[in-house]
Amino acid sequence: MAFKSNQWGALLFAAALVSGLGCSSCSSSRENADNGQKLPTRMDDPNGAAGGNGVGGGSPADDISGNGGANPATGSGGSNPAADAADADGATAANPPKGSSVDPCVAVDPGANKDLIRWPYIQNVTQNALSIAFGSKAPLEYQGLTPPKGTIHVGHAPADTTDIPASVEYLPAGFTNGLWFQQGRVTGLKAGTSYCYAVSIDGKVAAGGFRIKTAPADDAQPVHVVVIGDWGSGQIEEAKIRDLIAVAHREKPFDLFLTTGDNIYGSGTYGEIQTRGFEYYKELWTTIPLYVTHGNHDYGTDQAQPSLRNYILPENAERPEHKERYYYLEWGPLFWLGLDSEDPLDQNFLQHLSPKADRDQQQDRWARRVLEKVKDKFVIAAWHKPAHSTAERGGHPPAAAVFSPVMEKFRVPLVLQGHNHLYERSHPLIGLNITTTKTGGVTYIVTGGGGKSLYDFGPEKEIIPVRVKAYHYMDGLITKCTASFKVIDIDARQIDAFEINRCQ
Repeated sequence: MAFKSNQWGALLFAAALVSGLGCSSCSSSRENADNGQKLPTRMDDPNGAAGGNGVGGGSPADDISGNGGANPATGSGGSNPAADAADADGATAANPPKGSSVDPCVAVDPGANKDLIRWPYIQNVTQNALSIAFGSKAPLEYQGLTPPKGTIHVGHAPADTTDIPASVEYLPAGFTNGLWFQQGRVTGLKAGTSYCYAVSIDGKVAAGGFRIKTAPADDAQPVHVVVIGDWGSGQIEEAKIRDLIAVAHREKPFDLFLTTGDNIYGSGTYGEIQTRGFEYYKELWTTIPLYVTHGNHDYGTDQAQPSLRNYILPENAERPEHKERYYYLEWGPLFWLGLDSEDPLDQNFLQHLSPKADRDQQQDRWARRVLEKVKDKFVIAAWHKPAHSTAERGGHPPAAAVFSPVMEKFRVPLVLQGHNHLYERSHPLIGLNITTTKTGGVTYIVTGGGGKSLYDFGPEKEIIPVRVKAYHYMDGLITKCTASFKVIDIDARQIDAFEINRCQ
């Protein structure tokens, strides 16, 4: 259940009586809200891949984090090479043979293939592995049909290219057709290395010539990120922000594409994810790894199951029902902590108010265990509903009550949030007290102007000196000590710029 702001007063009284709550509402019914039919959990892979729920058709047997073996205790740039090299996730083999008839560096326009309705995209990239997914057109009545055979090709030339058979499942994609959703995980790669990739459908190359780089081998180079929130509206403003991001990417390529939730409006259905998300950003996501956090609109259908099935995120949450709802990733000097301000936080908050509750498996305790092991990284946390905001509907008390103490304890210098469709930047805060980053203050950003209609502000607050009602995106450069951001509005004007230095 997701609670509205005006329900929290009554809930504060009732929740004191609650103990031992689970997250039963996070379970999956796999109901398709687009056309009402039950979905298969996974179709058998025509290439022999095992079925399951995870990247490439199966759950990682030897990589319990789902992040390529990444261990925040190491303080290194992203993953465990041994774990990724041995990754038998779905359709991949531990050491797949090299050599292909396909040259993945040869450009093949995906737009020329009318059956390729979802261009290939990159997710869950570590130092030694990455996931690639794509989709071809499927009829609404798919039962009994033989799905197409998909293959992913990664390398530098035919002789050193690895061919990975893709797993396949049916997903809805709109009112007129479905989607053969194909994905595979490529392992055994080298850290900080650029690779070409292509994808084939039934032996014919459908898209190719794209380049992607694995996570850095060390923390020496800055990380260039783009951040948007509340964006998948299908409105002209979404397209304009996308076009500005594309221009910035051509001038200085982004390493990561990050979001603060409400990725898809109105209810996060399968069809909306395709038409308001992937259709808009298909070109950029062929080469920029995408990492989303989930918002209330993403939870609008079947407890966010369409989002969980379309995005491939690190599976390092401890509770099985929470995997991919919140997660962490490492990329050079950046440690990104993506939290969930929806059902997992609602349950977390109820237990937070009950002194008898067993909270060990809740999201905030998981975040504490993760952050305890982070060494010498710039940590950015992100979630959807803001702890603090001067928008008319204000902030979200559970986020301030549950997440903010964790941020303060581990001196997380920067938090990115969405939900309110505008831009805000706070002073560094401990509680509601203005302080400095040096003394452990947390700077809170609300970045919710990615494309959906804008909101109005309420009264000003001293703790939030910068606020602008504007469509916008954030362009950031992260080192071990600093996070430098500029905020660009829909008319390509800079509406804010700041640098946070955690080392001074």
